[in-house]
Amino acid sequence: MINSRNLSLLFCLILQLFSISQSRGEPRSNILQPIGLYQHVEGDDGEHAYGHRIILWHSGTQLIGQLTMWDANIEGQSGDFSDGSFDPKSGAIKFRVTVEKGYLNPIEHLTGTFSGNLSGELLTGSLKWEGEESKFFGEGGVEQLKLPKDNEVSLREFKDLKSWLASPYDRFDDIKAEPK
Repeated sequence: MINSRNLSLLFCLILQLFSISQSRGEPRSNILQPIGLYQHVEGDDGEHAYGHRIILWHSGTQLIGQLTMWDANIEGQSGDFSDGSFDPKSGAIKFRVTVEKGYLNPIEHLTGTFSGNLSGELLTGSLKWEGEESKFFGEGGVEQLKLPKDNEVSLREFKDLKSWLASPYDRFDDIKAEPK
């Protein structure tokens, strides 16, 4: 039987449980805030392109983003990553990504690890490729990247990782500002 005393005790217990769950230090917000788009891509004849583009978001120290690479094919080959790390104080960035080379038949995948630093308007670091195909990239499978920020592009903020993953073609605030 529920009387006013039992109801009061139940209410106090619920309040206490709520306050304990709020004080565990768990993040209240998983909002993915844009860091920026960094790229250096060159093309020589309208049919070939070479370079890299890295687009970054973060939630605290968690780094999320996309790497696109051009290795002669005019269409960039991309891969998303969601398990990177970011130190907002030092600018240190690290992530592992797998790029699908969809223009090959059968489709091949290339996995690499980026380790670098974000300093002002510049993202620098090493992209170390794995596997047999790594011998075709950089020296010993390691490419040294120096990518300036593209301030013409405005990236969207996302409420969480799930909404970012569900929006692979809608990550820019303004479609006119999407990178060329």
